[in-house]
Amino acid sequence: GKGKLGTTTNTGAVVLSATAQTIINGIGSCYTGNGVDKGHNLTYTMAANDYSKIEAGAKEVTVTYTIADVK
Repeated sequence: GKGKLGTTTNTGAVVLSATAQTIINGIGSCYTGNGVDKGHNLTYTMAANDYSKIEAGAKEVTVTYTIADVK
């Protein structure tokens, strides 16, 4: 059903790391609206600062999302 959609916590870029970060806060339900441009769209960009740390043939990057009920 319709509910509280949540709000983004950062309007700029978020640099992913091994440390957990909040991207959307206050989600009240899984409903994000109907139609084009509804919900929270995420865009990924990858840049390497040290190419020596990239394994030859590596083709995958894993991003894990956790939805938590924090009280």
